[in-house]
Amino acid sequence: MHVSREQAFILFMTAFVCVSPFPDSTHAVTSDATGVGARAIGLGGAYTAVANDPTALYYNPAGLTFLGGNQLSLGYLYSYPNLKEEGTRLDTFSDSKVLIDAGWVFGGSMKDRAGVGLSIFMPAGSIYKLKQRDPFESYFPMYENQVQTFELRMGFGFRPHPRVSLGLSMMMLASLDGNIYLYSPFLLKGQHDAPEESLESYEAQRMLLTMDQDLPNSNFFNAGILVDAGRGWKAGFAYRDENFVEVHLPIFFETSILDLLRLPVGADTNIITKYSPWRLSAGISYEKKEHYIAAFSLDYIFFREYKFPVAELPLDVELIEAMGLKLLDPIYPESELRNVFAGHLGGEYWMREWLRIRGGYTYEPTAVRRIDLPMYDSNKHLFSFGTGLSFLNFLGGAIPGRANIDFVFQVALYEKRRLTVTKLLDDYQGNWPHDENPHLFYPHTVEVERVRQSIGGQVFTGMITLNVVFETKTTAPRPIASDFETYGQEKENQ
Repeated sequence: MHVSREQAFILFMTAFVCVSPFPDSTHAVTSDATGVGARAIGLGGAYTAVANDPTALYYNPAGLTFLGGNQLSLGYLYSYPNLKEEGTRLDTFSDSKVLIDAGWVFGGSMKDRAGVGLSIFMPAGSIYKLKQRDPFESYFPMYENQVQTFELRMGFGFRPHPRVSLGLSMMMLASLDGNIYLYSPFLLKGQHDAPEESLESYEAQRMLLTMDQDLPNSNFFNAGILVDAGRGWKAGFAYRDENFVEVHLPIFFETSILDLLRLPVGADTNIITKYSPWRLSAGISYEKKEHYIAAFSLDYIFFREYKFPVAELPLDVELIEAMGLKLLDPIYPESELRNVFAGHLGGEYWMREWLRIRGGYTYEPTAVRRIDLPMYDSNKHLFSFGTGLSFLNFLGGAIPGRANIDFVFQVALYEKRRLTVTKLLDDYQGNWPHDENPHLFYPHTVEVERVRQSIGGQVFTGMITLNVVFETKTTAPRPIASDFETYGQEKENQ
């Protein structure tokens, strides 16, 4: 029986999904890199050598010269984490984002040789969301560092040679800078026993919090190369800079000992949050025009110097040495981390001229070999399934050009893992006011123990994107004089 290449491709993708090492559904799960764009996510993130829409700003900005026309995209992404410790779901942010991106190709003497892009990827409802965790609170920091951030990208691509494109993009993340003032954080003697309805008269003596803040930008960049090797083959190389949100909060407050000695305290709080490490990526793709695409990429991720979101809080207390007191540094996890390779594999098949189906798989081993606090991570398996619909004269011609509507569903799984971490005991003594003097406190005693914890769960992600190509152009580069004869001969052979 004769099997065409198209049929062989479908059989390969079906067999791949069926025999892949799909972990048991109770295994530990998170997705710290869902990706950007429904089509790219549907290809399993294997986009380094594809990158022919505005999401090239993220995957490989050199792809901005392969847009094939001016493009505008609007998308919505939602991720639901179901991360668990010992069978109990952890308090974890869901991720809800709106994507707006656009790409323009140049005309005239720069036709098919240059393109620019702009992208906004923003949370629905807030620019930035952060929860400062207790040192002994269980959570997945590498997942939370990838959600609820506002990302603005701009980039440029240029072809110095008809078959070689270079690109650079800049990403801006909003950071937080401000001041906090704390006054009288506790009620006076006897007031903590007063009826709730009588406490309104004491509001002036309760904690007063004021904060003056602005949002300076932190800038990071991506760079890439995309090579059109001919006959449907492309190779891509990309570098993604580390990125993070820096929170800087100078804090000033006043404390007292035995209600006699008042000490002004100054603190300079610095937290590196939403941290994502450096990443190098190399990929290849093969496309048979209007039939199918197969793509693979391999990332090398620099996790060894990963920055966990723990506050640096150097305190400046007057007379503190005279009192014989010692201030301890914040608790920071002791960990052993490693750099890792992550692989991406994806395929797309044209069922009809207007219908495409996609599938993809990503494997990323955990960077955490050992950690002494309940900051969890494990090997990731991401499976993506998607479809795309193409329309001419969309909405009766109200939208000019070609409109593409892409859908994707992704499930991220972690391999089951048990970690030995430090946890608080349930019966530790709290820091409660003294019965006779509300300004005098019992010592804060923390009792901890080393326990082995089992982690598990899933992260489910869905995205829909509307992409409009306003002007159809060939993605083949305009030949320059020195390459005209060779390039023309290759076009005839194709």
